[in-house]
Amino acid sequence: MNTISRLAISAVLAAAMLPLPLHGAGKEKQRRGLNVMEFATEKKPAYGLYIDKINRQRSFSKTLPGGNYSGMTHLSRDLYALVDDKSEADGFRMVRVRFNRHSGNITRMDDLGFRSSGLTNSDGEGIALNSTTGTIFMSREADNSILEYDLGAKPTGRAVPTDDIFPYNGNLGLESLCCDKQGNIWTTTESPLSGDVHRIQRFNPELEIDGYWQYRMDNPLGASGSGIYVYGISELLMLDNGRLLVLEREANVPEGGLGAYVVNKIYVTMPSSAAEGELLEKQLLVSFRTGIDLIDRSFANYEGLCLGPELSDGSYPLILVADSQNQYLGILNDWFMCIRLGGM
Repeated sequence: MNTISRLAISAVLAAAMLPLPLHGAGKEKQRRGLNVMEFATEKKPAYGLYIDKINRQRSFSKTLPGGNYSGMTHLSRDLYALVDDKSEADGFRMVRVRFNRHSGNITRMDDLGFRSSGLTNSDGEGIALNSTTGTIFMSREADNSILEYDLGAKPTGRAVPTDDIFPYNGNLGLESLCCDKQGNIWTTTESPLSGDVHRIQRFNPELEIDGYWQYRMDNPLGASGSGIYVYGISELLMLDNGRLLVLEREANVPEGGLGAYVVNKIYVTMPSSAAEGELLEKQLLVSFRTGIDLIDRSFANYEGLCLGPELSDGSYPLILVADSQNQYLGILNDWFMCIRLGGM
C-alpha cells in the first residue's frame, strides 16, 4: 500500500532488533513478537473452521527478491504467483513453494522469475487463478480495474466491469480479489463506499455484474497521534465449500516508528446463506497483532491470502502474505505466515 511506503521508522531500531522466537503460536496465545489475541477452536469453530496451528512468520530473502507483495494465488502443484504492487511493470512473479506436510509451514520458496504483461504497473494488489478458464485475474488499485491475463501474464483483452459498481477512490480502492470454483469473481474496496458498510461484489464467469452482499468491519482502535494510519479490508478468499474469508487490517505507525503495530483479523462469512444485499454475519477465525519496539521486529502488513496443499492430517495451510515496502530500511521483512486450518 502506497501510504505505508512513507513509514518513518527510526534507523536506530535496526541495531536493537532481536530474532523472532521460533515457538509455535498454537501452543501459547501471547509471546514476544506475534501476539495471537483470539482464535476459533474445534469446540468453538467459525462456520465449521478452526485453527489447528499458527506457524511462525518466515521470510525467504536469500531465494526471493525483496518486494511489495500484496497477493498470492496457487497455479498448479508447487507453483504459485505473487503480485507486487510496485513491480517494474504490470505482471506477476512465479515462485515454487515447498511445505512441511505435518506443520503446514513453508520450508522453501524459490523465485522463478517475473512475467510482465507489457503494461505499466498500476498498483497491482489482488491476484487469483480462475480454475474454470485457466486464466489469472489481477486487481489494479491505481485505476480501479480488474484485468484478465493468460499464464504468461499477457492480457486477454477481457476486464471485469468494475466502473459500474466501484468509483475510483485513490489508494482505498480495489485491493482484494478471489475466484470460486464455479468461476465467479469476488472483490471489494479497501474502505467502504459510504458510511461504515463494505459492498462485497460478485461477477459471474461471463464477467457480468452478479450478486452483492454488505459487510461491516469491527470498530477500529483508531490512530494514536500523528503518523500513518490504515484501516480496511485487504483481502478476500473463497473456499470450495462456500465459506468466504475476509481479512480485516488496521495498521498504525506513529511518527518515528517506535510502537508501530498491525492488527489483523480473519472472519468467516457465508454469502450462500444470505439473501442478496443483506448484511453478512461473520464469525472470527483468528485475530493477531504484530509490531515494532526495541525488541520486536514482527511488524507485518498482511495483504494477501492463499490456500496451500492438503496436509497429511487433512488440514490445509492458509498462507498470509505481507507487504514490506521492499524490506523498508532493512527493518521490515517479506513475511509469509501459514495458519493450519481444520474443519475443511
